Order: sequence, then C-alpha cells, then structure tokens
Amino acid sequence: MIERPRRKTAVFIARAESVQDRHLFLFAAAWVVTGGLALQLVILPYVLPFAHAGHGLVANTDGPGYYITAVALAETIQMDGFGAWWFFKDRTNDYIVAVSSLFYLITPEPWILLPLSGVQFGITVVAIRRVLAIASASAGVALASILPFFLFPSFVMIWGQPHKDLNAGLGLAVTLYALAAAGFTIRHRVTWLVGAAGAGLGILWLSRPYAVMLVAAAAVVFAVAASLSRQCRRGRLVSVVGAMLGCAALGQWVPSVAPARPEQVEVYGFISRACEPPTSRVDSVLYTVCALRQGFVYAGTEASSTSGYDYDVQLRSAMDFVRYLPRAVAVATLEPLPQRWGTERTTVGRLASLFVPIEMSAAYMCFALALLFGRRLLARPIVWAIAGFCITYSAIFAVVITQVGTLYRTRAFAFAILIATALACALSSLRPVTAGAGPLPHGRV
Repeated sequence: MIERPRRKTAVFIARAESVQDRHLFLFAAAWVVTGGLALQLVILPYVLPFAHAGHGLVANTDGPGYYITAVALAETIQMDGFGAWWFFKDRTNDYIVAVSSLFYLITPEPWILLPLSGVQFGITVVAIRRVLAIASASAGVALASILPFFLFPSFVMIWGQPHKDLNAGLGLAVTLYALAAAGFTIRHRVTWLVGAAGAGLGILWLSRPYAVMLVAAAAVVFAVAASLSRQCRRGRLVSVVGAMLGCAALGQWVPSVAPARPEQVEVYGFISRACEPPTSRVDSVLYTVCALRQGFVYAGTEASSTSGYDYDVQLRSAMDFVRYLPRAVAVATLEPLPQRWGTERTTVGRLASLFVPIEMSAAYMCFALALLFGRRLLARPIVWAIAGFCITYSAIFAVVITQVGTLYRTRAFAFAILIATALACALSSLRPVTAGAGPLPHGRV
C-alpha cells in the first residue's frame, strides 16, 4: 500500500533532477502573476467579498494603507515631477510605498506590481532550492521539498498583495544561500559569496532594517553548527559571516525607543513600568527589545487580540531573556497549536482560519516524517545549520512579537524553509545520500 506512493515519489524526484534554475524561476514568476491576478480580480471581489477592501486588497491589513500612500505619492510626482519622489520619510525608509508609487504612474492598480513580485519570488525559490540541494546532494529532492512555497495559501497573501514581506524573504533566502555555498561548495569565489551575502542583507534592509541584526545572529548559529562537519570549508564560511557581521555593525540596526508624543504617553508609561532602564550598551539593546515587546502587549490588550501569548511574561534582565529562550523557540516552531485555530475574529484572522490548520498540519507531518525517515540526512551538520539559522531568526521575532498572527507572517519564509528542510530529510530516504555535497552542475542548483 505504501510502496506504490514511494515508487511514484522516487520517479518524480528522478525527473526533477533535470529541472534547471531558469525553468523554476519562470514557473514561479508565472505562478505569482497568474495567482495574483486571480486573487485580486476574482477571489477577493466575488468569492471572499467580506475580506475585500477594494482594488484587490485585503481589508484590515497594511496593504490598503500602503496603496493609498503610494497612489498619493504617484499623483504628487505627476504634478511636481520626479523631484517629489522620496525613499526616506521621517528618517526611516518606506520601500514598498516608494517602489509602488513608480509603478502606479503607469496605472494605479496593485496588480501592476505582480511582475515584480514574480521576479522576487522566482529568485527566492531558486535560492532556497540551491540551499536544499547542497544539503541533500540532490536537485530533485530539493525541488520536491520547496512545494510548500507553492502550495501554502499564506504565500498567496504575501506575493499577491503590496507588502514588504516578499522582499524580506528574498533577502533572507539569498543570504542563506551565500552561507551554504560558502561552507559546502566550491562553486563561487569567496568575493562573490561575500557580495551575495551583502546583497541579501541590503535587500532585507530595504524592508526591515532591524532584521539585519537578526540575520547576522542567525548566521553565527549557522557557522557554529556547520563547522561540526568535516566537509565544511571553514575559512570561506568565516569570511562570509565576518562580512555579514561587519555590515550589521555599520548601521544602527537596533533602533532606540523614541521620545513619546503626547498621544503615546500612556503606551510608554506602560513600557517603562515593565522594562528595566538601560545603564550600558547591552542593557540598552535589551531595553529596546523589552520595550518593543511591551508595545505589542499593549496593542494586543487594547485590541482584545485572541492570538496573544505570554502577556504576563516580563523580560527585565539578561537572565530573563535566557530563561525565556526555550519558550520562544517552541512558539517559533510549533505555534499556532490546534487550540488557537479559528479563534480570530478579524478579517485577516477569518482568512487565516481557512489555511492555518492545513499549513500547520503539514508542518507537523513534515517534522514527524523527517524524524522517522530522515536519519541519514539528519546526521549531516549542514541540515542542523539550516535549521538553526531559521529557528534563530524566527525565535528572536517570537521574543518581541506577542501575537501569533503577526508572528506567523513575519516568520513565514524562515518557517517554510524549516518545513522544506524537514521534507528534504524525509524524501532523501528515497535516494542515496552522498558523503558531501561538492560542486553542483552548472545551470542547475
């Protein structure tokens, strides 16, 4: 009964070996454009009208706000010229508005952004496939393992709407590929890999400047785990990680808490009562994290959010953060658990109730299959390096963000990479696993 699906899966993996990067890129780009048009022009207006805010945008999300601001900027550019265009506003970058406004000069409809989203998603899945091919020594296993990026409905909400999550995912994927290639292949020169890692961090900075430090921390975890392998090219990997740490140190990646405006006095009073005032640089970083966390607690309490967790936990010292770390890892990798499914009443929460149970069930199944059938691949340190990278990135978000719904979106790409890695471990039992990845054929992964 089980043997027939195994044979069919093995045949699919064997055929997938011949699929090249350009084929995957073109398919992914077409997938986004086709799916995005269906979402914006058909599904939201006619199938899910309760969630439609007009112009193919989902109500009660950041998308409508980005759209209104970007359209207003496009109209200003048309009246006053390109000198009115801005990328930085109020001392922060507003990537999605700045880029969208240029496209809205053609037509003020969000679907005009879909080709760009297709390119971003195409590069992202190619980079992730390459990472998994290095880990599994199989381009076919890697291709089969990235199916969650195409089948999970949550990604439709990411690339089908104007939002910065897709750009952040692209930066994360490119950076992870630079690390994996540096440590376990000789395909590229170190200078090229350093440039790729820097480009990934730069792309990530466009969307989430603060996340650059998170990726730098995740890169250190990747390097420590990868160095346990005898096949690891430690010198190359250290060069790339060192360059990433240098890039992270160039800017003020950890923002300070700004003085409260009059309407925010209550919020900052709530924060100051929960967080220890800083007395050193380390304390300042911890205070910032604590303050950001308490801001989420306050917002969730005011909105009566049903996806909130650990509101009663206060992180006032370094030891508090250390003690909370296991809980943050559990939340980042296992939440939302079944008891949270379908509890949200917001527009986004109602939409999430349609796909979160499916996606989390798939995640649990992939984790279980990896433990049952992926022992050979689980013995390779690169697998734990990839997992450590993704879990570190997600767990830091779990420390700060106290709403599962928001965490689900911000960790989306790292979590999907973790699921894909587990799936690769399970699928690797269907083909021989070589001792080392080595260089891969040109034009493939």
